[in-house]
Amino acid sequence: MNMVIRFLSLSGISNLLTIFTIFVIILSGRQVEAQTVKVYPGTAVGSGVTYGTDVKLTLFRITNHDAVNQKFRDLGMDVVRVPVVAHWGSGDNRYGTISSYANNAKGKGLNIFASIANSNGLFKPNGDLDDAHNGAKFPAWMKCASAGGTQSCNSSQKGLYGIKLPKYRSYLQNVVVNMIGNASWVGPWNEDNAAVNDYSQLDWGMPVVGAELWNLANSDQEMAQVGGVIDIGGAHHYDNNSNLLSAYTDWNNFRTAGGDWFTESTLFAKSTAQGIAHILPAISGGMKKVLIYQGVPRLVSPDGTKGPHYDAVDELIKNSVGMGAARKVEVNHKDYVAAAFKSGSQLHLHVVNAGSTTQTVFVNLKQGYTVSTSGFSVTKYGGNTVGVTFANAGAQIKVNLSPKTYARVTLNGLFTTTRVADTKNIKKTGADAQVGGKEILSPCGLFPNPVTEGKINLKIPGTDPGLPVEVTLFTKEGKKVFEKKIEKSDVISITVDAYLKGLHFLHIVRGDLLIRKKLLLE
Repeated sequence: MNMVIRFLSLSGISNLLTIFTIFVIILSGRQVEAQTVKVYPGTAVGSGVTYGTDVKLTLFRITNHDAVNQKFRDLGMDVVRVPVVAHWGSGDNRYGTISSYANNAKGKGLNIFASIANSNGLFKPNGDLDDAHNGAKFPAWMKCASAGGTQSCNSSQKGLYGIKLPKYRSYLQNVVVNMIGNASWVGPWNEDNAAVNDYSQLDWGMPVVGAELWNLANSDQEMAQVGGVIDIGGAHHYDNNSNLLSAYTDWNNFRTAGGDWFTESTLFAKSTAQGIAHILPAISGGMKKVLIYQGVPRLVSPDGTKGPHYDAVDELIKNSVGMGAARKVEVNHKDYVAAAFKSGSQLHLHVVNAGSTTQTVFVNLKQGYTVSTSGFSVTKYGGNTVGVTFANAGAQIKVNLSPKTYARVTLNGLFTTTRVADTKNIKKTGADAQVGGKEILSPCGLFPNPVTEGKINLKIPGTDPGLPVEVTLFTKEGKKVFEKKIEKSDVISITVDAYLKGLHFLHIVRGDLLIRKKLLLE
């Protein structure tokens, strides 16, 4: 027995350690996955995004209404959410403060979204409304006797939490119209899973924002239930909001079910980068509006000066509003999120490293798109460093981000060999791609290839020879080494410097025709 033990302790354990080491290496290799973002510039999602904000719990902290609202307008916002506090009577003088703020906001061009506050009507030491959720945010005088309230109700009048719905409707109408003063929307339930009857009995003609569940993953199901009795479908995102990977699918599902707004973006409470990261999946999912929670104090201080996240949000808004629909984006990690917009020949890329380690995010352009590798611009917030390099002749952008960093990268010279307007309309016919029956990629004659004396001849059939041709040559690393515009010709001859050697990519543009060809220079 002792001999066996000694044998295992020497040879056997050594062998086992070797096997274990190899296993760890293999396992480690499986764990290391490149952080990739796929961008489809030719595929639009939704119709474009605008922004608003919220002062529902923090309005009474504001010391300068005019300066605060001006800052919101300077950001390009067009909506502010203000509170309805069910525990206050409809004539409560505190509504005078809300009305004063709302009137100033409307004077600045902000629309008013009046929403029931998750509050018991009391105040915290910092001046914010105190929290109360579910039935606790409604007073006994609004509830049926069977729910512990003071109201006599029949079965059709009794709603969520035992509220007498006609009583609540009368209160809301009086407060929103007479006290706050003609808001543009009302949100009567805010995070509460209300039924069709709970909405329909509150209708007096004011547009209603509904669903607004805290749980984004279930919001598409809620829209299927109440979508017919509300005007705007909103959703929050508190469920698993540290895992933004699943949010891309959830926001797409919500939009498909009829959802419109991200009504409570909250993660600026953690950091600038995480606040932006919380928004990007919603943008990529096609939300029409994003409301940033507690705009005071997170974006603007109570006195109207800039808050801690103002500049980053300003960057996001200025490089997304007015740019049309977001482009389709796919990500493979919860900490590295992105959104993209196409504006003419520019691609506006918003990318965040919400994690705790420096990472290189590989942004791969799909559908044959490439960008110029020169003339790009980068702005960063929240972190220390951002580096941008290119590969695959401008088809891949490598964005190196330090932890908790948001970067906005504007890339120039965006074009594709397949000029895709909408991928669901593409038909493949042989080697050609077609959109709606129109030829968008024609064969291009290129000779000789390999090129031995620096002279390249191009024949481009099927296009108008009267249109000018733009020819650009890139190295395989994406560096532009030749560019020329030729006015009118069917057969084109160009001469490049003889010192250029190896694999290159030739980009040819004539009107709507865009072609990319591999070229070997010897």
